[in-house]
Amino acid sequence: MMLDVQTVVFILSLIAPGAERLNDAPKVAESIARYAETEDEAIKLAVMGYYESRFKGTITGDNGHAFGYLQLHNVEEQVGFDIDKSTLIARDRLRKSGERCPDFPIALYASGSCQRGRHVSNFRIWKIREVQKKFDSTKEL
Repeated sequence: MMLDVQTVVFILSLIAPGAERLNDAPKVAESIARYAETEDEAIKLAVMGYYESRFKGTITGDNGHAFGYLQLHNVEEQVGFDIDKSTLIARDRLRKSGERCPDFPIALYASGSCQRGRHVSNFRIWKIREVQKKFDSTKEL
């Protein structure tokens, strides 16, 4: 299922005021709309992109080991900087992280370990749920 880009832009706006206009947010919204299979998955990718880089597509972090708006490790720089490729890789890694670490579903993605990343996972899950609540409340209107 391909999501509507406007829906994803709206999701970005729920993360923080003006988030939908930050850096590469328009391209990120298009990519998330293309690759997220559910609204919940779109919210997860959007929250991760916001907290990893504020949607900066060509950012390098973690002492030169993480690339792109989703701060991917173990990829070549040009892959991390490619918004579509990084969205697809992150989507798959987030799914795997949730399967392998159900108590801390972002931990493996964030740190490579279910235990080491539990604090980051807890914070991100809290933010994801916060955005999901806001998004769901707009459906009731």
